[in-house]
Amino acid sequence: MKIEIACVNKSSDYNELVELYHKSADPRISTLCIPSSLINRYPELTTYLDICGIVDYPHGLADTSVRVFESLFFAKRGVSKIDLVLNNIHVAEWNLYEIENDAKAVSNVCLEYDIELRIILEYKLFNPHKLRKVCDMLYSLGVKTVVTATGQIADTTVDHAIFGYEVNTISGLDVIMCSRLWSQRHIDVFKNVNPSGFRFISLDSAKTYLNKLDFGV
Repeated sequence: MKIEIACVNKSSDYNELVELYHKSADPRISTLCIPSSLINRYPELTTYLDICGIVDYPHGLADTSVRVFESLFFAKRGVSKIDLVLNNIHVAEWNLYEIENDAKAVSNVCLEYDIELRIILEYKLFNPHKLRKVCDMLYSLGVKTVVTATGQIADTTVDHAIFGYEVNTISGLDVIMCSRLWSQRHIDVFKNVNPSGFRFISLDSAKTYLNKLDFGV
């Protein structure tokens, strides 16, 4: 089990990134996830820490060429992982052809630079049929890990847990549970999914919950 912290809150800035840098000394923290707007502010992060670049967060609405460019931007700055928000327009329209082409374009960048590609799925957009199709496609691209939400929409604990369970059982993909708000009930329910980790979407969230709740880490 691992804990990740994402620096994607609206108030995120350089000072928060510096504090995250020191927070990462906590052995429970495995990965820091940051947007492209911040990585140049603290380039030495990638020398000492496991850094994940988050592409096209939070809505995943950019053109594929923009998403590829942002992935290259991260790759050339030494990140170890890229999290790609699945294009939510293509998901809503259920255009599996475009979903695959878009993800494959970023996957090619990751393969070239030996970076792990992970996919952020907004779980509320998927029914079981769509989920199975997308998971099969992601598996074929070599994706091993899925993040269950951006953390930007209202969460339904049971539905979220069911989604994580289905991803894990349908595809065998590892699951990272992401939520804006946490309670011990959230965590206890999510543990039944057997996730590979949990993600906070801000440093404030990590400060609030990490030392108060039992994440089993």
